[in-house]
Amino acid sequence: MEKILNKIVRIEGQVKGIREMVEEGRECTEILTQIMAARAALESVALDLVDGYLEQCIPESDRRKLVQTLKLFLRRW
Repeated sequence: MEKILNKIVRIEGQVKGIREMVEEGRECTEILTQIMAARAALESVALDLVDGYLEQCIPESDRRKLVQTLKLFLRRW
């Protein structure tokens, strides 16, 4: 959970930086680049959350195959 919280803190900093860029009137391409980076970071957090849930809530006997299948699906999504 600490890993996820640390990522969220970094994302908060990214979003604050994006707001400041907009307030300063920075170039659209610069702002969009930062938005895409923040979005990728959020997707990473989502994958970590799902991964943690699967590891904790799925019986060991079913876990390995299901986890592999879902991770593959989520990475393609």
